Amino acid sequence: MIRIAWPRVAAVVGKEWADIRSSTAIWTPLLLTLAVVAVPFAMVVFGADALRELTEDADLQRALALAMERWPAFAALDRLAQGQAFIFQQFLVLVLLVPVQGGLAFASHTVVGDKQARALEPLLATPLTSAELLLGKTLGALIPALLVGAFTVALYALGVTWLARPGVADALANVRTALLVGAIGPLATLIALQVAVIASSRTNDPRTAQQWGTFVILPMVGLMISQMTGLFWLGAWVLVLASVLLAGIWVALAGLSWAIFDRERILTEWR
Repeated sequence: MIRIAWPRVAAVVGKEWADIRSSTAIWTPLLLTLAVVAVPFAMVVFGADALRELTEDADLQRALALAMERWPAFAALDRLAQGQAFIFQQFLVLVLLVPVQGGLAFASHTVVGDKQARALEPLLATPLTSAELLLGKTLGALIPALLVGAFTVALYALGVTWLARPGVADALANVRTALLVGAIGPLATLIALQVAVIASSRTNDPRTAQQWGTFVILPMVGLMISQMTGLFWLGAWVLVLASVLLAGIWVALAGLSWAIFDRERILTEWR
């Protein structure tokens, strides 16, 4: 059984936060992702006519029909409000990518950055176990990523409340949205940065570690596209089961990262 000394984990988390605050390069992809989140608001404010035309698309018509069957509050809206609600609901997946991208940017530098700065060897010489070190680095990237994600979701919710037609914000306030924001998003972030931590412990290039983490982003983008074309509709129970599955995947990845972390190789070969 693996025993965790949480004060030592907390010390690693504090070190990671200090490193994140002192680095500016890792924030660039996060800011680019935030810019993408502005797309649905631009569609609502400047593209009302384009949105009306979009709702005439055959694939979107099929998706809207499926939404009306599974989403009672959606069916009660007028046509333009339905288009806005549907777009905002689908682009919510991109909002969830903000903490994922942030976690990747933070975590991909966590081990590689320490190796490049010659700061990893002193850590490995301490009583820290591999599990404590990697858990601290994972939490050190996760917590600021989730804070950024919460801030983004709050901005998104305010934007929908202020800019969308009446009833749209209320229609979006449902269990499905809560599960996406409160469970799927954080768990996807955790898995992405855990993959990045594993990759960064095996390479000297932070970009390589970040590229491995993008494998979590691709299914989320595919999810948004599939729902936009009406292939399926993720209900609340499906999201609950998906959350359990994602939690199990992270546990397996965490165990794998602890098992393959080679302290001796890092100390003797990565110079």
